[in-house]
Amino acid sequence: MVIDMKKVTYGILSTASIVGRFIQGIRDSKNGDVRAICSRDIHKARRKAREFMIDKAYDDYAQMLADEDLDAIYIATPNALHYPNALQAIRAKKHVVLEKPFVLTKEQAIHLFEEAKANNVFIMEAQKIVFLPITNHIKQIIKDQSLGELRYVNMTSSFVARFGYEHWMYDLQYGGGCLYGSCTYSVEYLMYLLDSLDVKCQGLQLKAPTGVDDFCQLQFTVADKVMVSSCISMKVLTKNVANFYFDNGYIEVENYWKARSMKIVKDGKEEIIEYPCPCEFVYEVDHINECIEKKMNTSDVMIPEMTIKTCEVVDSIFASWNPDVIRDYAKCEE
Repeated sequence: MVIDMKKVTYGILSTASIVGRFIQGIRDSKNGDVRAICSRDIHKARRKAREFMIDKAYDDYAQMLADEDLDAIYIATPNALHYPNALQAIRAKKHVVLEKPFVLTKEQAIHLFEEAKANNVFIMEAQKIVFLPITNHIKQIIKDQSLGELRYVNMTSSFVARFGYEHWMYDLQYGGGCLYGSCTYSVEYLMYLLDSLDVKCQGLQLKAPTGVDDFCQLQFTVADKVMVSSCISMKVLTKNVANFYFDNGYIEVENYWKARSMKIVKDGKEEIIEYPCPCEFVYEVDHINECIEKKMNTSDVMIPEMTIKTCEVVDSIFASWNPDVIRDYAKCEE
């Protein structure tokens, strides 16, 4: 007999561009459903509800959180709002999927995990990269040492801004810039692949006129045995590729944060591995739904320790670049 599992019902907090892809991931998942979307602007909320065929549109967070039809809230508001928005959702007894970066400080991260446990709800950073089949294929190659030891990883990523300096991504108070925008991919990717929280990281930046970093170069080691270089840019378009260099070959992964394929080169021979799928978010959503069904408070894949350590690393780099900046998160609005 096949048991029909109850669908996990989601409310979407934000109308940012990324939410459409997460909604598709929910709908492609085994047991997820989207029931509501919220924006401070009711016209924007209703427009997005029509676009994504969602029944309910809200312009008040508290009203959506009071909706008993919703099990979980996906939060994709500006970075500095992640912490207060997630805290509000947790205290409303909703499960929380919090878009990267999880929050801006280690202390905020620890508090959210503690609050989720106290309120018996699930919370996880929305880090889809660790759930991709390509990522786990690479992880197995590293473990098996079929290409020898992994020695060096070089990554480039870019999201050339289609918005002006007035956008929150160019505002220090909102947690804007390349570092908070994409460093989590680099650090958590390698932590997961190497099963290690031992990361030592430093970085260089170039600043936009508003003071945020719009180009950064990170150098870090993982477990004191693998060197990693990560270039992140909002200024120029890069190749958006990760290269893994082993003793006896290398792996090339284009668009590594959403990869469906990779190239393995060994002894002068190339092999292409493919894992096609319509939406790369589906693997992450399937895992979230399973965790909620099992009444877990945290993920056993995207573990809290990985998120907390990454928050510590990123905030430390930010502080070294901006020693005189004091961020007042209370001034931030969506």
